[in-house]
Amino acid sequence: MNSARLLAPLLWLSLALVAGGIALRFPSAPPGQSLGPAAMPLLLSASLAGLALLSLLMDRGRPRPAAGGARRIAMDSPVVLVALCCAYLLLLPRLGFISSSALLVTVALRLFGYAGTPRALAIGLGLGFALHLVFSRLMGVPLPAGLLG
Repeated sequence: MNSARLLAPLLWLSLALVAGGIALRFPSAPPGQSLGPAAMPLLLSASLAGLALLSLLMDRGRPRPAAGGARRIAMDSPVVLVALCCAYLLLLPRLGFISSSALLVTVALRLFGYAGTPRALAIGLGLGFALHLVFSRLMGVPLPAGLLG
């Protein structure tokens, strides 16, 4: 495994450890409750750390790219995903939650190699509506309205 492919998982693992350390400083659960404010950040930190470790382990079996030749940004690069998330945040107030989420998922699926734009769009719309149902209807979280609600 070369150092460039090792860097991203190690950065994600470092971020998970820092976020987990910060979450451990949160106040304990109030009386009568089993979970405190640190529960969700700790769960997310542990998940991120686990995925980073999994990425390190899975990358060991991948063939190394050929030396020389033109270099380009790989479409599975975390940079592309961060750029998509930034675009999502910019479009969210204008298009609304469902439309923005559907667009994010569709573009991400296509960029990361999923074949078939209609199917990717169907998955994006389905996920957008499902997340809207969970967050808006079941949990009562106000979400930006837009083209599809």
